[in-house]
Amino acid sequence: MISKRIPSDTLLQVCNKHSQINSIYILCSKDINTAKTFETSIKIREFYADLGSLCNQLKQLPSITRFPREGFTRNDFTINSLSSMAYSCIFSTTSISQLQSSQSYNPVKHQEAEFIYALLLRDILIETESTPKEMIEFCLEKYCHNDLQLKYIEEFDEYYIPCNAIFWYTRDTFLYRLLNAALREQDIDTLYLLRFFIKDLHLQLKECHAIQQQMSNTIIDAPVQRIETVYRGQLMINEEFDKKIRYNTGSFFSVNSFLSTTAHKDLASVYAGNVSNGGTCNMQSVLFEIDIDKTINKFPYANISTESAFNEVESEILFTVGAVFRIQSVDWSDQGLWNVKLKLTGEEDIQLQNLTKYMKENIIWLHPLVSLGDLLRVMAQYKKAEQFYLLALQEPYVNDNVRTVAGVYNDLATIYNEMRESVKAIEYYEKSLDIKVKHFSENDPSLAPTYANLGSMACDAFEYDLALTYYKKALDIDQSTLNPNQNGIAVDYNSIGLVYKKQKRYREAMEMYEKSIEIRLKIFPSNHPSLSTSYNNIAMIYSAQRNYTKTIEYLQKTLEIQLNSLPPHHPSLAITYQNLSMAYDRQHQSNKALECMKKAYQIDLKNLPADDPKLVQNLEWITDVEKRLLDMES
Repeated sequence: MISKRIPSDTLLQVCNKHSQINSIYILCSKDINTAKTFETSIKIREFYADLGSLCNQLKQLPSITRFPREGFTRNDFTINSLSSMAYSCIFSTTSISQLQSSQSYNPVKHQEAEFIYALLLRDILIETESTPKEMIEFCLEKYCHNDLQLKYIEEFDEYYIPCNAIFWYTRDTFLYRLLNAALREQDIDTLYLLRFFIKDLHLQLKECHAIQQQMSNTIIDAPVQRIETVYRGQLMINEEFDKKIRYNTGSFFSVNSFLSTTAHKDLASVYAGNVSNGGTCNMQSVLFEIDIDKTINKFPYANISTESAFNEVESEILFTVGAVFRIQSVDWSDQGLWNVKLKLTGEEDIQLQNLTKYMKENIIWLHPLVSLGDLLRVMAQYKKAEQFYLLALQEPYVNDNVRTVAGVYNDLATIYNEMRESVKAIEYYEKSLDIKVKHFSENDPSLAPTYANLGSMACDAFEYDLALTYYKKALDIDQSTLNPNQNGIAVDYNSIGLVYKKQKRYREAMEMYEKSIEIRLKIFPSNHPSLSTSYNNIAMIYSAQRNYTKTIEYLQKTLEIQLNSLPPHHPSLAITYQNLSMAYDRQHQSNKALECMKKAYQIDLKNLPADDPKLVQNLEWITDVEKRLLDMES
């Protein structure tokens, strides 16, 4: 709002109540006392004595087309926390109850897995072959009833070239909206269909970054600033702000989207909004101040003023997907917003870096569609994984390679097994085995996982002797190669231990589990999900022997790893919470048992159909325990 006189107190009260009014600029004579007026409303930005000064300031504000597009909430912003503390410090001998009681001050973060998967997804999409035709057909269908966007799509189809990717991203069109919504929600289907544009945008940012770095290094007779500061204003929901930023000073966070920032602090402050006067109580106004060390080249970023649809109005600096920052400080400002100081970093938590490296080595295949299927399988998105595996099998490059086809059949069987479609699982395991037996030697390493998987199916069918036969075949193959597959051997020992446990041969089962965990501790980082499997299996041995104290101890070790290496709704977490619930119940710790079972139930709700027997049974158990506790209190 612009006023040629000081607004009345009544008008200021109205402005303060309406969040649509963010800033007030007043054009008036110099002799008016403005100090008192500033105190009446935090929305008053400045007084100006001449029109020219006011116009210069207004030019620094968001353009009239850009601000309605983004508003204060700005949908191009999705972050994941990444702890900078060593895992041994967070999870040493601390019990689960201690962790829960301290979360309000130093919360245990659950976003590490999403952080890894977002980076892997970006790399896979960039490497996947694509053409604009597939993307355009998708966009035409998406906006078939929107004449304006259809015109933009037609324009894109006719005139787009890769060096205009940034220009198209910054325009208020279908691309900006679709891409940021898909990145925010991790909508794999849409991201896959937009991969053509994602790749061009990433590569143009990378090219601009290299050119600007080179120009900066070749400036003669000018002091080169190593640190550059940019700003980002954002409204954030209270829960997300507290969980990921407010109590995480010193920690890292990554951005799952292309991150837009500006060199103008005043402009960023406008985007931060103001919830202290007339705003919503469930949001926080946040101003990010980001220091960029120009010697760090890990994450491409560039000043896109000359490439942007908004020209040089905003001095916009755009970061690629997955940039990592360290939170240096979080302070409340008397201007009614939070000041969060960040630093672009090339560092990462060492153990998480090792986990990322391992997962890249085991997920990134020669063919990106298979990689995408593997990534989704690890994330327990089984239907999506199936979709991309079947799509990969239609590709000539995959279909002509018998080894790759056999591997994909094996992976399809694995996800069918996870989805409890045992008939299809056996069908695809046998397809995989038939190819391998026909084309490979009898000790080919790829036969081992198929024998192991068939062993798992036999075990589920209570055919324990047959299961042991398959598992021992897998172990013989893994041990017979010139460079033994240590991970495979660890899995084989673990599987044989599972069968011994079912046969109540507990001493032999524990021996197998201990061999498995000894190998895994040597080859994996201490927070790797496979170690949680070993700890869980040892816990189940103690449970079978009715040693519930030891059961809980090993289940806590299992949970600590899973919370920091798996997505928050992964089915394995539900299993661990349910096992903990049963162990607490056996020790007559009903409150803890109920708490764990409720967590298991909430996770299962996201993964199982509403009428699944497990959900029904667990809900009945929760109801019974709650009634029992109420009866005890009355």
